[in-house]
Amino acid sequence: MVIQRIQSLYLFLVTILLVVAAFLPVGFFVDDVKEVCKFTPLYIDIPGSGRSYAVFGMFVILMLSAAVSFLTIFLYKKIILQIRLSIFNIILLVGYHFAFLASWLMVKDGLYSKLELNWAVALPIVCIILVVMAIRAMSKDDKLLKSVNSMRLRD
Repeated sequence: MVIQRIQSLYLFLVTILLVVAAFLPVGFFVDDVKEVCKFTPLYIDIPGSGRSYAVFGMFVILMLSAAVSFLTIFLYKKIILQIRLSIFNIILLVGYHFAFLASWLMVKDGLYSKLELNWAVALPIVCIILVVMAIRAMSKDDKLLKSVNSMRLRD
């Protein structure tokens, strides 16, 4: 069974958290009158004007990262490939934060003065931590397999 290993559990949890993060707002733009503008990974909605800014690049990065995490679970026989895909996943999640900053900087002047962050912006950071924990568990498995193989060769 694939889920018997702890890194598979970490990666599955990463997949779930990233899918949840893709559909939650990451923040709200607020002005002095407390008019709220929702900032999600798909769009920035401006109430009353009917306009919205498309920032779907953030959504694409989250979905790609979730897919990589999910597919990495099933590569349990290729530990080195799992580690490389997990490192790629971390790079994607760091790229998500750069995309978030770029989207914010792009629209902050034309919108409201203050951005109030939602707790969903922290989910990719939690996922980075979980992926690092999965990489450490994969490394332990790799070392264990190498030691067992070396013992087998000695006999």
